[in-house]
Amino acid sequence: MKKAQNIFLVVLLTIFVAGCSKSDDALHESGTETYSIIDGTIGTDGNGQPSTSGQPGTITAGEWSDLDNWEFWKGLMTDNTNYEHLERWQVFPKNRYIVSFDDFYDKPVVDAVVRLYATDHSIIWEAKTDNNGIAQLFTGLFGVTENASYIKLFFKNQEFDLNPIVLFEQGYNNYILSAASTAPTNADIMFVVDATGSMGDEIEYLKTELSDVISRTANTYANINIRLSSVFYRDNNDQYLTRVTPFTTNISQVSNFVNQQSAGGGGDFEEAVEAGLNEALNQQWSTEARARILFLILDAPPHYTPQIVADIQNSIQIAAKYGIKIIPVAASGINKETEFLMRLMAIGTNGTYTFITDDSGVGNDHLEPTVGQYDVEYLNDLFVRLISENVSY
Repeated sequence: MKKAQNIFLVVLLTIFVAGCSKSDDALHESGTETYSIIDGTIGTDGNGQPSTSGQPGTITAGEWSDLDNWEFWKGLMTDNTNYEHLERWQVFPKNRYIVSFDDFYDKPVVDAVVRLYATDHSIIWEAKTDNNGIAQLFTGLFGVTENASYIKLFFKNQEFDLNPIVLFEQGYNNYILSAASTAPTNADIMFVVDATGSMGDEIEYLKTELSDVISRTANTYANINIRLSSVFYRDNNDQYLTRVTPFTTNISQVSNFVNQQSAGGGGDFEEAVEAGLNEALNQQWSTEARARILFLILDAPPHYTPQIVADIQNSIQIAAKYGIKIIPVAASGINKETEFLMRLMAIGTNGTYTFITDDSGVGNDHLEPTVGQYDVEYLNDLFVRLISENVSY
């Protein structure tokens, strides 16, 4: 209650000093960073208490794109403590190439295959262009140094060469198609959720938020074939390892599945993240799609073994190859090693990193992310915004 009152005072003070009526864009202090919040009663019932789990628009969250803040990310890597997290997961996003593919009418070419080749003509990295005609490619992502030589684009049984090529720091690798293109009308959206016992402080709220997102998404895009799916996972030796509802246009089916789930099992800190990801990536994703989005909601890392590290690397590579953007959502309880793993997943798949914040008062304490300035939003609105940004054309 005290926190909500303090925020409310900041709102009043900001209005007074600025001499304007913008009451829903106050400043909230977080260490040396400032970021805007929604209003002084964010995530509460009006009396300073968290809203009930039956009401969407309760959980608060932020977003940070390392791909859009590449210099900030590179700066983090100069800190040995941060670099240790990369070494732990053996993922090193340094050498980045970005491809921009547009048609004759300056419209993005969507869902084209893009491959980065070495001098010996072996494939280093493979991705797909998103709804903005953008693909992210990497060399040495898993620690193996390879000299990139050229890029090929594949679209509608046509093949196009890009040579010479430049690293991201020197610019984009652009290609203009000499004809018009059209974007696919399919969009796949999946929610992968850690359902172990440690998620008990937030999972009922999350179910409400996800049901709201599912409903709003299904009712927004009349001209797009939206397919939804969900995977809930726990840990080895629990009641179950994974539970799945496959991709479907039956919105009620997915919403009912989500609402039937509960938190349980686990016991140790690490959970079967790799099993949840593997199950998710092995679902029947659309062969042609405007967007493929995998929201990964968790509060704990995978178990740490060489095989699991390799499995995580493989999942990043597969997701990138098939144009599946991983958008991790950090819940309460994660540590810095887990935060960096989630950010590495997002970077490698052209996704973005999101995280639940303390502003709503829901759940246990949430880790303050190692990022710059960010906006606090309601989680359901954040999901809907990200879906819209990835589906629009």
